[in-house]
Amino acid sequence: MAPNDPSPHKAFGITNIKTYVPLLLDLEQLNYDQWRELFSTHCVGFDVIDHIDDSNPKPTDAEWKKVDSIVKLWIYGSISQSLLQMVLKKGTTALQVWTDLETLFRDNKDAKTMQLDSELRNLVMGDMSVHAYFTKIKGIADLLANLDPASAVPDKHLVNYAINGLSSKYESVANIIRYRSPLPSFLEVRSMLLMEEQRLSNHRPPPIASHGDHSSSSTVLNVNTPRGQGQGRRTDRRQPRQGQGRRPPPSSTPPRYGWVYIPPPPSGRTHQQRHRQNAPQQWTASQPGILGPSPAISSPHGQRQQPYHSWAPSAAHCSETLDSRYAPDQATSLPELFSSMSLQDPDAANWHMDTGATDHVHANSGILHSVIDNHDSRSIRVGNGSLMPVMLTGHAPFPMPNPYRPLHLNNILISPNIIKNLISVRQFTRHNKVSIEFDAFGFTVKDYQTRRPLIRCDSDGPLYPVQSTTPQVLLSTSRSTWHQRLGHPNDQVLQSLVSNNVISCNFNKNATICNSCQLGKHIKLPFFNSSSTVSHAFEIIHSDVWTSPIPSISGLRYYVIFLDHYTHYLWVYPLKRKSDVFAKFHEFFHYVKNHFHTTIQFFQCDNGGEYNNQTFHDFFASHGIQFRFSCPHTSQQNGKSERMLRTINNTVRTLLFHAHLPPTYWVEALHMAIHLLNLLPSTAINLDTPHYRLYQKHPSYSHLRIFGCLCYPHLTTPHKLGPRSSPCVFLGYPSLHRGFRCLDLSTKRIIISRHVTFDESIFPFGSVTPNDPPSYSFLDDTSDPTL
Repeated sequence: MAPNDPSPHKAFGITNIKTYVPLLLDLEQLNYDQWRELFSTHCVGFDVIDHIDDSNPKPTDAEWKKVDSIVKLWIYGSISQSLLQMVLKKGTTALQVWTDLETLFRDNKDAKTMQLDSELRNLVMGDMSVHAYFTKIKGIADLLANLDPASAVPDKHLVNYAINGLSSKYESVANIIRYRSPLPSFLEVRSMLLMEEQRLSNHRPPPIASHGDHSSSSTVLNVNTPRGQGQGRRTDRRQPRQGQGRRPPPSSTPPRYGWVYIPPPPSGRTHQQRHRQNAPQQWTASQPGILGPSPAISSPHGQRQQPYHSWAPSAAHCSETLDSRYAPDQATSLPELFSSMSLQDPDAANWHMDTGATDHVHANSGILHSVIDNHDSRSIRVGNGSLMPVMLTGHAPFPMPNPYRPLHLNNILISPNIIKNLISVRQFTRHNKVSIEFDAFGFTVKDYQTRRPLIRCDSDGPLYPVQSTTPQVLLSTSRSTWHQRLGHPNDQVLQSLVSNNVISCNFNKNATICNSCQLGKHIKLPFFNSSSTVSHAFEIIHSDVWTSPIPSISGLRYYVIFLDHYTHYLWVYPLKRKSDVFAKFHEFFHYVKNHFHTTIQFFQCDNGGEYNNQTFHDFFASHGIQFRFSCPHTSQQNGKSERMLRTINNTVRTLLFHAHLPPTYWVEALHMAIHLLNLLPSTAINLDTPHYRLYQKHPSYSHLRIFGCLCYPHLTTPHKLGPRSSPCVFLGYPSLHRGFRCLDLSTKRIIISRHVTFDESIFPFGSVTPNDPPSYSFLDDTSDPTL
């Protein structure tokens, strides 16, 4: 061509329109609007949009006619055979063909709208995947909107249609969605069902491994290397020896140096058929990394070659995220990359922890809860140096729930070409302020500051998948055990201890009901709280006496309580006679004066004779203490003591029932109950503990054990061959010693020891059958005539 000749139009360089407009226009598919958008965008890019736009007059020179013929050929090459027969005419222009196609798809708009609306309402999922089902619903809805904007389907109607057509296996999720308020959006419903589909797919039995599947157990992704480039590439940069022949298929032992053999396809099928069905799914024998399929290789004759006998390089050290600063000649064209893919279904894959990934990468945009950017220029480098496009970037929650605090995955790169969905360990730990500990059986996610285990994922290897179908929260002790150790408190009390990092406990909504609590804590409607206000400890002391219908093993029949209004701390004194109440109060009065250097100001009690007598009146008058009696037959005025008696008796009953102890041990259970109530958060003081209110320091729970369990205290023996311990029953904590009270089962004597070994799963009295079954009505509140 001479230097003065004009440059040819760039439209002449397009030989295959399907590379740029991959959608085939078809009347049966009703995909005119999508095809029109792709085709018109392509025409704008190649400066030929005026050939299909009738807004301006058209020139008639030879050069323009040549370009118009090319545009008309583009139209012919991107429509179906049936459409081609309808619009193919002699002497027509590209604009006339374009107009004829629009007329074919735009006529009978009302009939098509009714047909599409009926199809949308009656659509059922059947055997379709969630992605395909929702894609079809969205496609029909878009067609309705394109035919007539007034026929656009609202989002909540799309949700209703989607739920009505679901398969029966998604019925549980459908019920949850129906009763959500507000109703989730169409995309949120799709994300919920995608997670359920993934959970159900992970419950299926794994496929039987074939001869060539041994290497896939230790790998991540598949990369096909071109034919004619030797036997493959090694990740350790060692080159094959010259003259080396084709490698034989590997044995059952995984190959060295990261080599993976990809077997040939079954005979009798063309290359295109094999590629459209199931491409080889072998993985490279290496550590996790971001690795995708290699591009197809073009032969000198312009035909695409896809080798099937090859050795794939390892994925080690191939994880690198790139941006637009890389040279254009390093990137593979997008159509070529899509046409040479060998993909595994990404929806069936879990997340995998990867220490080599610089970003989170996922193949499915449906997992995103929010989209933050569309990176058309960003890409991911794969194992052979090619680039995979990044379509979207967004945020999503961590796929496993956490009872302590939510975990998030930020800045997830969505690339449809990725084979394994990867979590960048560096990004995950930085964004969530956690640490991850890997071991041979899985990994543990821990809070960075408190070192509390948040999530535990076990796996058989070789990778570290996030098992979203069977979340396991690592807890030191179960809720049931702490519930029993602490004297069977309610969940609000346990929640307070967990929130203050005192204990670790998993609150399962489907937890079983505690039978001992049901037997011991069935109550009437609660009393109203007292309206009295105090400013310091021992300003008001509440007191009451309770009578037991059954004497204890030591002959005790009563107990008196002294409850401080400000701290809610509780003192109890068992009694043989009601007349001993003043002696115990005198002892308590001097205890307060000596230990806390203060005096009692008000004393609130009922009008019983054990309080309203001359001895009490004389003592109170000499020390400036004021009585607050309740009116006769008005126990509500002493409600704080009454409610405390009920709480104490509920706990005593529950402890005895759970330990299978006879009712004669009610005094031991009483002391245990008082000790525990002083350590537990109380709603009367805004979930503070009485111990903290009184002593200004948090109590310790490490010494607590389950009441009535089997224990073995250390014993001194008369000779060296004697037993060093004896089976005992744990009865609580002595008031004058720092140890444990143990009942020897053989000698029936109490042993106080510091060195005790406990078995909290065995209760010795549970295996003892008494001659006379005890009556369990002994701690009934109504048994005391003073109540």
